[in-house]
Amino acid sequence: MNKKTIIIGASTAAVLLAAGGGYMAYQYHDKSLQKQAVENFVKAFEKKDFEKLATNLSETSVKDQGLDQKKVVEKYDSIFNGLGISGIKGDISKVEKENFDIALNMTTPFGKLDNEKMTGKLIKENGKYVIDWNYSLIFPKMEKGDKVFINNEPPKRGEIQDVNKQPLATDHAYPQLGIIPNTLGEGEDKKKNLADIEKKFDMTEEQLNSLLSQGWVKEDSFVPIKTVDFNEDLAKYDATGVSTQTVNKRYYPLGKASAQLVGYTGKTTAEEIEKDPSLTGFDETGKTGLEAQLDEKLRGKAGGKIDIVNENGEFKETLIEQKKKDGEDIQLTIDRQIQKNAFEALDNLPGSTVVTAPKTGELKAVVSSPSYDPNKFVLGMNQKEYDAVAKDPLNPFLARFGTGYAPGSTFKAITAAIGIDEKVTTPDKTHEITGLKWQKDGSWGIIL
Repeated sequence: MNKKTIIIGASTAAVLLAAGGGYMAYQYHDKSLQKQAVENFVKAFEKKDFEKLATNLSETSVKDQGLDQKKVVEKYDSIFNGLGISGIKGDISKVEKENFDIALNMTTPFGKLDNEKMTGKLIKENGKYVIDWNYSLIFPKMEKGDKVFINNEPPKRGEIQDVNKQPLATDHAYPQLGIIPNTLGEGEDKKKNLADIEKKFDMTEEQLNSLLSQGWVKEDSFVPIKTVDFNEDLAKYDATGVSTQTVNKRYYPLGKASAQLVGYTGKTTAEEIEKDPSLTGFDETGKTGLEAQLDEKLRGKAGGKIDIVNENGEFKETLIEQKKKDGEDIQLTIDRQIQKNAFEALDNLPGSTVVTAPKTGELKAVVSSPSYDPNKFVLGMNQKEYDAVAKDPLNPFLARFGTGYAPGSTFKAITAAIGIDEKVTTPDKTHEITGLKWQKDGSWGIIL
């Protein structure tokens, strides 16, 4: 072999090595781009940033599923935010040859949904890797046109009872008034009927339209407008298009007499859900008083299930199901009649009354005056009604029994009893006190 042959062979080998190295570098770079595309999809999913998630999807594949990017965002949002799903975590197990496998774990209102395995493909569009999207990248067994539904089974909230098991907080059936759109009529008749409803319910046209334009509303839907007291005369709400149904809500039999002690409930807030992911927007929680302090025991645990149905509404699969657990009944030492009598005795004057059983120390009544009606909070107050209570200079929200007082004359009986026990004085001895205060000497400290 001559020198020229050796040089040519070496040069050829060098070229082949360079080509092989270049190909390997390309393959490595290409695989990293595929992995990055999948990671971007998973990270956006975890953060529920569905607008960003949609930018990682193939526009062609989205159109093939009968959607566009905006509708994909709406679909993810309505499912994962609408159903109260949180704590989404994704695990990428494989990215290979433009295929990927991921597993999602998440917390639903009915417990943890783990190891939802998804398989997908990557394709190149406009020079970059994107997800070849289909419905199975929402939940694995979903197909084109499928929907996700939540069926709630709310628990019965436990009662707060007095010493004789008489309710201080319980549930009661209330009339709920609402509109069924297809009973409003057409054209001018419909306009006239809507104007009549606005007047009778003290609503603006904008408020009424907002209710009727909600996404879930259909022509035969019952659209709630107002829940009213079960003693209220419903005749004043009579109008074409208005119907009535019954709903269970919290009821406080003593009303004002136990407001600061028992408190009231209301719809769960976003802040409460953030602190406790087991809560949903369908729940009611205690806002003040014992309703708030004992809320976890009283509210129980919601049941229900999340189902996948096809485009015809036919059942396909249950993703997760949980049985409801009703709340506990909690019995107090309070006597309902004593509580009522003590409140009425204050006659709406500022003050408080605490009645205890001398031998046991059990509380029989805990009253604050003036007060407010917690039942109005359950039904919903307009701003004018709320301001009347909130801006009252006597502060009806204040639980006066929980504030500090100088004992004053209420302690004189105890002082006298100690004096008699210590034989410092006798029951028939008279003590003449002049002025508004008395102090033996400087050793008693300062009397204000």
